[in-house]
Amino acid sequence: MVDFFFYLTIASAGFWSLFDHTPVIVLERVAKDGSKDIPGVIGIIGIIISIFVAYPCSWNPTRSQVCMLIWKTEEFNQKTNFIMTTIFVSFTWFIAYIFPKVNQIMSILGGLCAVTLDYGIPTFCFVSMSKKAWNSSDNLWRIIFFGFLNLAGFVGVGVTVYEMITGCDRLAHSNEDECPKANKNSV
Repeated sequence: MVDFFFYLTIASAGFWSLFDHTPVIVLERVAKDGSKDIPGVIGIIGIIISIFVAYPCSWNPTRSQVCMLIWKTEEFNQKTNFIMTTIFVSFTWFIAYIFPKVNQIMSILGGLCAVTLDYGIPTFCFVSMSKKAWNSSDNLWRIIFFGFLNLAGFVGVGVTVYEMITGCDRLAHSNEDECPKANKNSV
């Protein structure tokens, strides 16, 4: 909840100070009058602190689950901890190096995860646990309705991947000449 209000404050301050000129990542803004952006610097420091706090909080359960799955134990020694942390951090650095445009990667991951976790898995579980056949009218309308929601999310992911490959947001440009042509070797 604290993170929500923290990011809401940054987003609100960024929007209300720059309106329609607000960049996608609010903290990358340039002050209108060219002066030092003290609230932006405070926001950046706050996000750094938030990441330093959130990283161990999200890594500890992941590490415990990986140890339990691979070594069938909840206990792990310093060597195992070091190896797992090094692999995890190196993997995230590698992904960040390969895909520097984090907003597109977050869009892809968010689209895949949100749609699957919010619509796909619950629908599958409900229909599987239902006492009625999957093609009964009670289950079928759920499959069709949530199927369209899944499809919309996956199409959004497909559009983002297309934009990454071509290097252009075709939906935002009315003139084809504004967009660079896709490299035929990149596909």
